[in-house]
Amino acid sequence: MSSNRERQLAELVLLQSMYPDEFEWQTPHGSEPSLDELEATDPSVTLKIERRYISHTLSYHCRPNIPLTRIAASYTLSLTLPATYPTHSPPTAYLHCAPDIPTATRKAARQLLTDTLSSLESGIESLDLLVTSLTASLATLVPPPSPDQNPTTNPISQEKSEPIRLQLFWAHHLLATSKRKDIQSWSRELHLTGWARPGHPGAVLVEGSASSVAEFERRIKALRWQALQVRGSIDGPERSLDAGQGVVEVQELSEIVSALRTIDDSLADWFLSGMKIGHA
Repeated sequence: MSSNRERQLAELVLLQSMYPDEFEWQTPHGSEPSLDELEATDPSVTLKIERRYISHTLSYHCRPNIPLTRIAASYTLSLTLPATYPTHSPPTAYLHCAPDIPTATRKAARQLLTDTLSSLESGIESLDLLVTSLTASLATLVPPPSPDQNPTTNPISQEKSEPIRLQLFWAHHLLATSKRKDIQSWSRELHLTGWARPGHPGAVLVEGSASSVAEFERRIKALRWQALQVRGSIDGPERSLDAGQGVVEVQELSEIVSALRTIDDSLADWFLSGMKIGHA
């Protein structure tokens, strides 16, 4: 029969494969052993692991389908596995909430975690069930709109009273399907137009009202990118791209360059400079 430690490691390896961009190893002392180290046969490493809890953090973004005027909720779930899990003890967990989450929503979210933990069956591996159940429950929490926000305001109509912004984001990589779906969904919701190039590096170029672009920036920065930078921004009186078409994914950066050259050579040169590329 497998030991608790072996069952924990097998479950964590599976969880890491299911959430490759959200999973982060941790320990009570702050070191971050790799899977190879955790599974090492070296007696000193094995003894060190067996004498303490196995701990890890799952960082993930839960974004309900909510209007522009609502806050997109962001949570980080920290899990600690005691030596007696899963045979005799449940996992322990704590939910970290983003700074912009209202206090009432924080309390409700953490109560959902408590309820989810109490519903887990003892004696079996339950981390995947915990994560999926909690994520589904968190999606039902919709923070109320701020008093100064008007749910009926159309972002397109706001453009007459504020600048149009073209903004370039550079990312070390853009691979996670969940992030790519969020980018496309948010761009349509915020009436933005632009392109996204997945891969290494990743690039996202959007245009829309300055306030909508600022909101888009706030949201994608909450997704916990490994590296994300704003590489350039241009404000002007009118759009260069078609209004509100959303972000379209392309395979190569050269496709974005070619599209920009059909509009204005200077925009293509600006994009290349921002991406630090000498030529298309």
